[in-house]
Amino acid sequence: MFNERHYVPILKWKRGEQVALEKLPLPLKAALTPLIEIVPVTYDYKNDCPKETIDEHLSDFGQQLSKSWGTEKPVFIDLAYLDESETMHDGSHPLEFLFEQVRTEGLRGIPVTGNGRGLEYQENVKKLNSIDKNGVCIRLEDEDFIGTAQILDDLLIQLNVIEEEVDIIIDLGSITKENQSSSVITATAVINSINTINKYRSLTVVGSGFPQNLSTQVSTGTTGSVPRYEWLVWKSIYKIKDKLLRIPTFGDYTINSPDLIEMDPRKMQMAAGIRYTSIDNYYIFRGISIRKANSGGWGQAKALCQEIIKHPCYCGPTFSWGDEYINDCAKGTASTGTAETWRRVGTNHHLTFITNELANFPWT
Repeated sequence: MFNERHYVPILKWKRGEQVALEKLPLPLKAALTPLIEIVPVTYDYKNDCPKETIDEHLSDFGQQLSKSWGTEKPVFIDLAYLDESETMHDGSHPLEFLFEQVRTEGLRGIPVTGNGRGLEYQENVKKLNSIDKNGVCIRLEDEDFIGTAQILDDLLIQLNVIEEEVDIIIDLGSITKENQSSSVITATAVINSINTINKYRSLTVVGSGFPQNLSTQVSTGTTGSVPRYEWLVWKSIYKIKDKLLRIPTFGDYTINSPDLIEMDPRKMQMAAGIRYTSIDNYYIFRGISIRKANSGGWGQAKALCQEIIKHPCYCGPTFSWGDEYINDCAKGTASTGTAETWRRVGTNHHLTFITNELANFPWT
């Protein structure tokens, strides 16, 4: 479906990510294939109950995806975060419900599965492929990195597919300074353990160096940076390409850690902050807690944007929609917004930066 010059970003399907994807120009969209992670129903901690039913939560997905992504290119869709016992009001499986919308909108959805998914989930993936003929995506994770070839053989039989209908994603998860070298060794060992690796439709290695807790890396009221360990790992893999059975495509979690963190918002001490991707690093421009007296809340974003446009990492207002927004906010002509606003801005810049980075990579 694509080669190593492509890009596979993993996006948690929230409004910020949706708008970031929507604002990408078509030529950039052609250079990437997103993996959409359906997030769980938001919990209402005040009333101790979900904010909506699963039917309500998934009801607009097809329209959202059509608006954000369009109908021309395929997209991976993963429901791993939903409870295995979750069913729709009519008794159908969420996968069936979701892909009916995808089909109605004329979208090319590819279901994502893995070795640890339940029998009902796997049966629905098999059924979807028999209907849509779009193939499947198999996501390999830590527990699958031993005996990978056999795991894949078993899944091919279970899903009734052949290699040419399957996209493989090797998900390294969280990558840190401590496991950077071992992540390279793991990824290369997994790739070379699959003798039929070149038969598969695509192969991608993903991971994230973005920390789960920013406060451990960058203090409030300061500007700091975090290495893009996933990119450093992929470049190390590419350096030994002659020793690999196949060169993998690059993927990441954009400006997120791999883990989905659900917290009671009443207990959160969120600091205003903007995440900005650059060469080999994520720059973090942090204000102070938006709940602190006289902090100005998200009004702090204007000063943070003024810092960004003066920083050497800034790509300029014409680089992306996100960069234009940063420039306008610094000048006071765009809203300082909310946390969602800056997730849109940071993610849009990131998607643009990575597609450009890959387009200009020295493929030799």
